[in-house]
Formats: sequence, C-alpha cells, structure tokens
Amino acid sequence: MTHEDVEFVETTPADDIIKARSPRPPAGWTVRPWWLAVLLVAVLVAGIGIGYAVGRRASKVARTAASVPIVAEVSVVNSTGNVCYGQPASSTRLMLGVEIVNDASRPITIGDVHGVFPRGGLREVSATSGECDETSVRPVAGSVLRPRTTEWVTVTVAVLKRCPRPLPAQFQVDYAIGGASDSVTLRAFADLGGVRYSGCR
Repeated sequence: MTHEDVEFVETTPADDIIKARSPRPPAGWTVRPWWLAVLLVAVLVAGIGIGYAVGRRASKVARTAASVPIVAEVSVVNSTGNVCYGQPASSTRLMLGVEIVNDASRPITIGDVHGVFPRGGLREVSATSGECDETSVRPVAGSVLRPRTTEWVTVTVAVLKRCPRPLPAQFQVDYAIGGASDSVTLRAFADLGGVRYSGCR
C-alpha cells in the first residue's frame, strides 16, 4: 500500500471569521509637568502645617507641665485626737477647740482657723490659739508651729438652735510652709452630743 502525501487545507467560510478589536494599549495617567509641581507643593505645605500644629501643641503641653510646681515635701497638719469645749458663764456661746500637730519636718505658720459647720446651726464669732479656755485671746494668725509640736486652736461660736447636740463641727486650718500656702479641714466633732450646753435637757 502506497502512502501518499496528504495535504490538509483549511477552508473556513468567510462568514465564520470572528472579528475582534485590536488589543488596546494599557491605560495610563498622563500628568503634565506643571500639575506634578503643583501637587508636590500642596503636599509640602500640608506637611509643614501639620508639623507646626503638632509642634505648637507639644510646646504648650511642655509649658503647662513646667508651670506646675514640684512639691518635694508634703506638709501635714493633723489633729492629735484631743478636743475641748466649754460654755462661758452667762453666755449662750460655745467654745470648741482641737489640738493640732505639725507632722512636717519644717516649721509651719498658721494663717487662720475657720469653723466649718456642714449642717449649719452654728456661726463662728472668733478664733484663738493657745489654751482652750476663756483666757485664750492670742490671735491665730502668725502662730509658728515647729515640727512635731502641738498647739490648741479654739473657735467660739454662736449657737443658733436651742440644743446643738446633733450638729457636727470641723476646723479649717490655713497655714504656710516654705513660702507655699495650704489648707486642711479637721473633723474634730462628728457631732456635739458629748458637749454640755445649757439649752440641752
């Protein structure tokens, strides 16, 4: 059997030809040089503005922190727990006193003492330092209290009710140490139930 050369010829009808577009070149952005310059300038201006704002904020915080004084030592004025009271003869007033102690390592100067009356019923008339009795007339302001020493401070009050027994009484002590002023409130009397007073029966 003789093998003859076979030639294949593709015959596609003209109607079967698939028409397609020629491939497009890849899309791209065309930026003109002057637009690129404008964009770079805008980015630089925005960066400078943000940096300036952050720098001003940091500077402000730094100045605020620097302006807060650093207290190397916290001075404390406390009550020793001792209190006193009395009603002067032929008077409706009441004397209330508390013994205070300087717990700081430096002297303190008492500026003033005020009675604090959370439930009212009492009104401060005067404040003195020294002994807790009718003879104590030394002004509170200017008293110097050395470290670990004690002193009595007394507040004379007018009683605005017939009997002050349920009323609390506190002492606000203003003082200075090393040129700095401070204040402390001492809860000397939770109430005046243990205080003898002529209006109470």
